[in-house]
Amino acid sequence: MTERLQASCFRFATLILLLASSVTLAEETAPNDGQRFVAIGQLAKVRSGSGSDARFVLLDEQGKVISSLRPAAGVALDDHIGEDVGVTARTLVDSDTPILLAESVTTFGEARQISTEDFDQRVALTAYEDELVANQVLPTPLPSPVAMPAIPSVHDYPITGAPIIQGGVVDGYPVGDSFATDGYVVGGQSCGIAGCDSCGGGCGNTSCKSCAACPCGLPGRFWIRSEYLIWWTQGMDTPPLLVSSPTGTSRGNAGVAGIPGNETLFGGEVFADSRSGGRFRIGKWCDRCNWVGFETDFFFLGNEDANFHEKSIGNGIVGRPFNNTAEGPDAQLIDFPGLVVGTASIEADTSLWSINPRLRVNLACESFPGCNPCDPCSVGGYRFDVLVGYRYMRLDDDLVIREEIVSPADPNALLPRFDQVQYTSLRDQFSTTNDFHGADIGFAWEGYRGPWSLELLGKVGIGSTSQNVSINGSTTRTTNGNSFTDEGGLLALESNIGSFSRDEFTVLPEVSATLGYAISPRTRFLVGYTFIYWSDVVRAGEQIDTTINPDLLPDAIDTTGPQRPAFDFVDTGFWAQGVSLGLEYRW
Repeated sequence: MTERLQASCFRFATLILLLASSVTLAEETAPNDGQRFVAIGQLAKVRSGSGSDARFVLLDEQGKVISSLRPAAGVALDDHIGEDVGVTARTLVDSDTPILLAESVTTFGEARQISTEDFDQRVALTAYEDELVANQVLPTPLPSPVAMPAIPSVHDYPITGAPIIQGGVVDGYPVGDSFATDGYVVGGQSCGIAGCDSCGGGCGNTSCKSCAACPCGLPGRFWIRSEYLIWWTQGMDTPPLLVSSPTGTSRGNAGVAGIPGNETLFGGEVFADSRSGGRFRIGKWCDRCNWVGFETDFFFLGNEDANFHEKSIGNGIVGRPFNNTAEGPDAQLIDFPGLVVGTASIEADTSLWSINPRLRVNLACESFPGCNPCDPCSVGGYRFDVLVGYRYMRLDDDLVIREEIVSPADPNALLPRFDQVQYTSLRDQFSTTNDFHGADIGFAWEGYRGPWSLELLGKVGIGSTSQNVSINGSTTRTTNGNSFTDEGGLLALESNIGSFSRDEFTVLPEVSATLGYAISPRTRFLVGYTFIYWSDVVRAGEQIDTTINPDLLPDAIDTTGPQRPAFDFVDTGFWAQGVSLGLEYRW
């Protein structure tokens, strides 16, 4: 605030100084039809409509053309390109965009170094003053000067050359449009994100007072980023859900988990493989200095499946293991020679996505040249931003177990008739959703060196996760064409079927690093790594209770035994990490 106040006072003093010098000259000269006044703005060198001739203009704070300039004899405007200046001038052509004859020019930096007498002497000694202004008197009072631009930025950036003006042409001068923020005139060509007006000068040796010429960080008010993700996530644990046994296994050991020789067909950790996804970011700076902006980050991972299908041919041994409250380790047989023939399938899938709108506020910014200021590949700098926003993330899991079995009404019958066969269809389903809502706070550092860039981001979400669990099960029996359906399957019975939800305090930290390379002034190729951790989530496979009271199996009977399987929230930590490849475009 102190620096900005000093800058404001300094601008006001400079204006008074310039007006005073003009009054002094008016008192020492004779009348003339031309009127001298002071114009203040940023001096820029532009191409004419033909593109071959370079001329001078004054720009206001929005980058619009205030007036065109023609230098008087002995006035070197080239020395002040990109600086905030005060110009003592006369009007040559009066129009919406006047053409002025610049008789003298001073920068705000120079005004701090000289006194009023020195300034008057410098103006009086110009060749043009000696030749054309002698014996002329200026009108009094002087006309009002052009409106002074806003206070210059307290940030200090190096100049990167004269901005390119685009738009219509008045007397050979292009006017009307703001200049491009990512291109500068160097030897008649645009040199992209950095450059200089002459070798050894410009961006290398001159302090820049204009945000428009030297915005914080990479140029461009808008940006959009698209990335392809290859990520891995924390796997989901499930108990043994399907077990096979070798031929000859006894009925008591068939399909039971943990018996030597028995093999788990489905169970343990699932969703541990890599999967693809996408991430998109779009943002906009709200000011010309690129200090305050808003961006939204969205990513998703494609659904990952873990499916299994066991098809019986009547000579295998397959069962669904559980812990019998009355007898201990047990199994429901799906396929056992001479007893039951069937098939089983398990389908599991998961999905993850997030959206994060946030505000970016710059805390520190610096630009610096390399060893050769004329080489665009040698310039660089950095910026450090605070991020404040909202984050939503969702993780879904779904696990469905199905079985179709055929069993004879009389187990001793070798060839049962159709009316003695019972068809049974069982279904157990476990589903979970996790919804995180919270504030997201963090920091981002970006560094630049020539075409290379590096972004380091660290932030943490603090909020609440809504955990939701849904358990369903059903059994359908068909005999002689008649079907009956009961609630409950095997692991989903009346004791744990239902929908359950709760909210848990959660933290969700994220760190990432992204390396970029400019393949054009506006486009960068990106390679990155991201790690995210979610402190409390529920997974479908971890909500399964494998202890069962047989009295609760369909058709359930009244029992005084334990109500098992039971439901109790089981939560765990979750992480996602991986690499990304993408492109970023700025304009």
